[in-house]
Amino acid sequence: MESVPLREARNHLGKICLAASHAGVVTRITRHGGDPVVVMPYSAYEERQRLRRAEIERRMREASEHLARGEMPPGAERVTRADLLAELADEEGASETDGQERA
Repeated sequence: MESVPLREARNHLGKICLAASHAGVVTRITRHGGDPVVVMPYSAYEERQRLRRAEIERRMREASEHLARGEMPPGAERVTRADLLAELADEEGASETDGQERA
């Protein structure tokens, strides 16, 4: 993957887009202190999105199958009502303590 700084990309945006659309070149554009962006052919983007959706659907299907058998899906965490109430009580206690320290 080609990588260019934003300033250079601005000066050569037409060339970068042409390389992406005609030759399938993927270019990473870096910004000082910022998250880089990627210029790629739209067809490659669509394929990536299709693969992501397929993976999500597969995981959902597997989780549903586990639940239908009365099993917890792998990686799932069982949280009970008692767990939630205890967590809320802890949070309320912490916020009350914070208020007392400030007074």
